[in-house]
Amino acid sequence: MQVLLTALLAHHGGSGAGSIATDLGVPVDTVRSWLRTVTGRAEWLRQEATRWVCLLDPEHPPIRPTGSRLGDALSALGYAAAATRRRLNVAATPWQLIGWVTAGRLLAPLTPTRSG
Repeated sequence: MQVLLTALLAHHGGSGAGSIATDLGVPVDTVRSWLRTVTGRAEWLRQEATRWVCLLDPEHPPIRPTGSRLGDALSALGYAAAATRRRLNVAATPWQLIGWVTAGRLLAPLTPTRSG
């Protein structure tokens, strides 16, 4: 989880898949797959994380947009991890808390919605 989130933060900061892969010692195809999957579901991640923030810290001010879907998702996930730690007083890393907030579905495919 930590390597994945480090890759996402680097990508949000402007790094490309090749340099991220080299820096993290991960195959470039793996990094590309991570980036594609997470950016494709960034809005869902933002919504889920924001829901957690609202549940665990109702007084939290609105989360400000960052200018990108991925940035918004990462920001909301960070706030959700912090709110989880404060409210539930758990001793876990931010990466573990984000795994909990996303129910382990950070890289899971989105379920298609049915029409009709």
